[in-house]
Amino acid sequence: MIPKRRLSKQQRQLMARDTLRAVAAAIRTYFCGEGAIGRAFTFVGGAVRASMVWTARWLFVFSWAAIAGVLVGPEHDQVLTQLRAWMVELPLEDVLAQSHAFFMMAFWVAVKLGLLFGCGQRLRAIIRPAVAAVQASHQTALN
Repeated sequence: MIPKRRLSKQQRQLMARDTLRAVAAAIRTYFCGEGAIGRAFTFVGGAVRASMVWTARWLFVFSWAAIAGVLVGPEHDQVLTQLRAWMVELPLEDVLAQSHAFFMMAFWVAVKLGLLFGCGQRLRAIIRPAVAAVQASHQTALN
């Protein structure tokens, strides 16, 4: 990677423009032309697998963050007392409905984040060689 201190503002703008063009060309060549349907299916399959992994990671993080917030957080005894009072004063159906709504909301947030990170990870694998080529060409031009 080229240190940014060595580049002038004009050189940085030129490199950014060339990088954007290279990224657009890499995505266009990957999803268009001969064999694009197979590459698109490969991309979707990889993105789905990566999204499932990221979703599982986010669910793991969310669940442990909730547990840590209740059990280890500041004034955790007060939080546990309030949680118990809330569960005791409401009918069981209401507690289950509200808990289910909260967990489903957290689940869908994890799924959306997983899709975002999974697709981003697959796109990064497509554009990384193009970005590396642009950086290498700018590095050789500077030397």
